[in-house]
Amino acid sequence: MNIRPSCSSDPALRRLLEAQDAEYAEMYPPEINFTIPIEALRGPNLGVYVVEDQAQSIGCGAILSMEGFAEVKRLYIVPERRGRGFARRLMHHLEDAARAYGHTMVRLETGKQAPDAIQLYERLGYVRIGAFPPYVENDSSIFMEKAL
Repeated sequence: MNIRPSCSSDPALRRLLEAQDAEYAEMYPPEINFTIPIEALRGPNLGVYVVEDQAQSIGCGAILSMEGFAEVKRLYIVPERRGRGFARRLMHHLEDAARAYGHTMVRLETGKQAPDAIQLYERLGYVRIGAFPPYVENDSSIFMEKAL
């Protein structure tokens, strides 16, 4: 497995995020889908990564440096490769990237319709919290954080 830096113009990243968007469109109506657009995945306060295994791009994720914390964005592993530890390893990589930005706290927002993701985050030490900016409390999201 390899985790490499990426950017919004990377065709592999675009394919992965389009697959994530299609999956999420089936799970969440647009008004409660808080993914950031592919075009927004750029800038000095954002690290974007692609996971490769056996010469295939199988997942991605990003870490966004905010004031006071880092936020995990767009974590995705293709369905046929889930359950093999790729997401866990990518999360560790994103946490290391957050540390490199100087953060001691990582937060994330996930949907209630993603029980496997919620279990992963809990196993990694994330705890549930209330909504944090720019989000507001809603019935479809779960907000979590982890001290690094």
